[in-house]
Amino acid sequence: MHALIGLGRRAADYDISVLINGESGTGKELLARAIRYGSARANKAFVVENCGALPDELLESELFGCKKGAFTGAYQDRIGLFEVADGGTIFLDEIGETSPAFQVKLLRVLQESEIRPLGAQRVRKVDVRVVAATNRDLEAEVEAGRFRRDLYYRLAAFPVHMPALRERPMDIPLIAEGVLSAVKSSFNRPNLRFARTVSSPPSRRQVVSGQGPSCFMMAKAAMPTMAPRPATK
Repeated sequence: MHALIGLGRRAADYDISVLINGESGTGKELLARAIRYGSARANKAFVVENCGALPDELLESELFGCKKGAFTGAYQDRIGLFEVADGGTIFLDEIGETSPAFQVKLLRVLQESEIRPLGAQRVRKVDVRVVAATNRDLEAEVEAGRFRRDLYYRLAAFPVHMPALRERPMDIPLIAEGVLSAVKSSFNRPNLRFARTVSSPPSRRQVVSGQGPSCFMMAKAAMPTMAPRPATK
C-alpha cells in the first residue's frame, strides 16, 4: 500500500496522462480520484466515463459532444464530457475496449488538446488531464495490433500497476473497516461487526459491495430480540 500511495503522490505532482493497469475490482477509479485530489486540479471537475459500455458513435458523443442532427437520436446540441471536465480531470475506464477508429480520435485530442463535436465544423480547445484505466495488458495489445502504439505512449506517460487485493492482504482491514463504518452510519447500527474472516481475499469491489465472504456482517447486537409467538390453541 505504501508503495502505491507513493506512486499516486508522484503521479499527482506531474500534470501528465496516467495509465492505471490492474484486474477488475482492484480500486483503479479510487486511485484516479486520489491522484486528482493531490494534484493542482483538485478543485476542478472530475468526470468518469466507461469506454467499454458504449458503441463508438455514442462514446464520441459522450466525450466530444455533438450537434443537433449529427446522428439518429441527436435531437439537440450536446456538450461532451471533455468540455465538462475543462480545467480538471477525466477518468477513462476500460480504455482497452475501444476500437481502432475511436483510438485515432482520442489520440488527436491528447496531441492537440482540442475536440470536434460530432457534426461540428470547428474544433474547441480543452485543458483536461486524462487518467485512463484498463484490465488488459495494453503492451500485448499493441504488439497484437489491437491498440495503437502512439496512443499507448500518450496515455502511459505515467504508468501505474494496481496489484490485486490478494497480493496486498494487509490492505483488507483498512478497506473493510471503512466499509463497516459507512454501513454503521447509513443504517444506524453502531454495534454491527464482522462475522468471520477468510483466507481467500476478495477484490476491493467485492468488499465494498458486500459480495466478498469477508464482508458478511452480523447485526444481532443491533437488532431487538423478538419473543417467540405463542402457539394458538
